[in-house]
Amino acid sequence: MAIRPSQALIAGLDLLARQRSGQPPLILDVRSRSSYEKDPAGGIPGSVRVPPDEVENWAAKRARDQAIVAYCT
Repeated sequence: MAIRPSQALIAGLDLLARQRSGQPPLILDVRSRSSYEKDPAGGIPGSVRVPPDEVENWAAKRARDQAIVAYCT
């Protein structure tokens, strides 16, 4: 399954299949600081934590060779 930038949602099982594929997406944990502080262990294993107000700066430094799935609450 190819994920396009316009695709807004991905089902949990589809994400799991992509994680197990040869080209897994980078999973970005962009939960608000308050949500993260309430449950820091509630993220998806292997995800990268980037606070919402830092995403733009983080993205500017990233290579564009890997799909990204953002996770928020």
